[in-house]
Amino acid sequence: MSSGDYVPLNEGSEAHWEVVERMLFLYAKLNPGQGYVQGMNEIIGPIYHTFAIDPNKEFRQYAEADCFFCFTNLMAEIRDFFIRTLDEAESGINYMMGKLCDCVKKTDPEIWNHLEMQELKPQYYSF
Repeated sequence: MSSGDYVPLNEGSEAHWEVVERMLFLYAKLNPGQGYVQGMNEIIGPIYHTFAIDPNKEFRQYAEADCFFCFTNLMAEIRDFFIRTLDEAESGINYMMGKLCDCVKKTDPEIWNHLEMQELKPQYYSF
């Protein structure tokens, strides 16, 4: 069997995407004023991955709890980025991405030009 072949999970096992889905569902239920917003999965994914691949198997068993703790604390800081009515406000995502672009353009024009040549928009790297 090649490494690209599908291997069924053992009985009672969960796929990583199921764990992430559960954490996002729980976050949305605990934060009904905000709920789930597209893009949160891109925030939680790398956090979960970091915990889920810990070389210490003992620590790996707490990946979901550790990830949820970190994610909820991070979201407390960046919550405004996920509220559409604030997109254009000073605390909103569009304003903040504009500030980031201005900063990169001013402090490292070479990087800015490289990003522009590749047509990489700040939505892809700002978070």
